[in-house]
Amino acid sequence: LHLQKSVGHSVMLVYLMSFLSMTQQYCVNPVLFLYTDQQGWTGPHSVVFYSLVIALGQAVPILAGPLFSWWASAYSYKTVFTLACLLSTTGLLLMAGCPDRAVFLVGYGLSFLQVSLKSTRTSYLVLATTQAERTLALSRQPIAQVCGGLLGPALALACSHVPHVRWHHFHVDSYTAAMWIAMLLTFAQTLLVVVLFQGVDEVHRHCEDYQLADQNLVVMVPGCVHKQKQKPMTVRSLQRLTLISCLAMMLLANASAGVYLVAFQPLMVTHFGYTLRQLALLYIVTAAIAVVPPICVGVLAKRGLADRWLMVIGLSLKFAGMLVFSLPPMGKWQIICGFILILKATVFFVIAVQSAFSKLMGRRATGVLMGCLSSASALGPAAGNLVGGQLLLSFYGSYHFMLFAIPAGVAYLLLLFLIYARKLDPTAPHIEESLRVEAN
Repeated sequence: LHLQKSVGHSVMLVYLMSFLSMTQQYCVNPVLFLYTDQQGWTGPHSVVFYSLVIALGQAVPILAGPLFSWWASAYSYKTVFTLACLLSTTGLLLMAGCPDRAVFLVGYGLSFLQVSLKSTRTSYLVLATTQAERTLALSRQPIAQVCGGLLGPALALACSHVPHVRWHHFHVDSYTAAMWIAMLLTFAQTLLVVVLFQGVDEVHRHCEDYQLADQNLVVMVPGCVHKQKQKPMTVRSLQRLTLISCLAMMLLANASAGVYLVAFQPLMVTHFGYTLRQLALLYIVTAAIAVVPPICVGVLAKRGLADRWLMVIGLSLKFAGMLVFSLPPMGKWQIICGFILILKATVFFVIAVQSAFSKLMGRRATGVLMGCLSSASALGPAAGNLVGGQLLLSFYGSYHFMLFAIPAGVAYLLLLFLIYARKLDPTAPHIEESLRVEAN
């Protein structure tokens, strides 16, 4: 990427933040079900509290994501990054230090404010790059997350050897040790942002795409044409269609995926007796495989494959993973392979949607609308958890588990229709001419 020096430093720091955020998240993830089970808040026959915890973690980015994105684009990225990291540090401190159900819920919710920064980091990368660089730049953020996804479970695995230590009201065991480490990583991220994050003003001044956008909303945005009269769509109509379509696809596809991803830990612990060490090793293997999708996206984008076809590849793999996961008899390796396929195909799909969204929405892709896109991505799993809930265990081993894949199937049909109608095609005929006419 050919960026201004000050902007480039901040972009690298954004990648580092993605790495630390994922490290923190995946350090806590392997111990989550085991810790709630140890405390007696959930068990082999009831995952209601665990589902509530996961749903809360998904609901926080839904609410905070658009707010952070708007605040950052309107005022200061540095302030938003600092505040979210400080609150996340506080949340992890509550989780590790106070074994109370209500306090744990509050702490877990606060810890996900850092995860809510994902759309804000994406908005920053959109501002800092041109259209030609954007897909590649966005594909590098998941690579940083993959590295964090490798380190996080490795730290959780190391914590499995920590003995139980109690001193007055303070205690540490293999589960809370992972939370303490996650807290320290988040605090370190806060310090990095305060000391090193620079170049925000330069991003707005040197992004040539958006200098054009200021002249006419989104002059560089590709449009669409109606088939019968070849009449150009207005820029407003194109943006409205793009927004609704992308939100719907993210919501539906991730509603299905979220159910399967949340079901993974309870099924592995309840039906196959997995321990913290086994889960941590599994997450490490999963994270190692995760390096493949963003690299593939970057290579394919560099070779000129359009975003809409990357979306098709990602959603196809995602849907295939759901079928592998849910086909009876739902054996151990079948569930593991389906879980990995769903999780990693999501990277393919999300990068492509974000890239296409930013190109079709122009300057409006930053700020609130990018936050709304990430919120739709998180709202899907939250809704899936609330609907699925206790059914996750009762449906185990039956064809009923495949019902959770229906929303993803609807998203797939919607994507194919949009491609057929050339609503996501930046090279559709008459587009540049249409936008020039409107600019005049």
